[in-house]
Amino acid sequence: MSDNKESSNFVCSLCDFSAPYDYFGNKPPFAKAIILMEKAFVIKDPFSPESKHLTIGGFCSVCDKPVCVGQNCSVFYTKRFCMTCTKDNIKEFPAEIQQELKKRPTTSTKD
Repeated sequence: MSDNKESSNFVCSLCDFSAPYDYFGNKPPFAKAIILMEKAFVIKDPFSPESKHLTIGGFCSVCDKPVCVGQNCSVFYTKRFCMTCTKDNIKEFPAEIQQELKKRPTTSTKD
């Protein structure tokens, strides 16, 4: 866990995915060569003996809600966007990104 909090837990506002995280920010101390392009919720990779990490979520750059990196919950294109804000602003994305987003399965998320 992070040094500042004993039991830090990330919860996605769309799908309710929940997991403890080791770090929030863009420079995980356990992955020294990594600088993330966003402040994100990060865990140590449990499948790697090396200093690797897994990003589990971040905040939507529009509505500021926490969202996981699941394809039905968020997209990262220069910044993180929840799928609700992505759908509301789809015309603001480049054509290639719009096409890719239309291929994603649509599943219901929590209200």
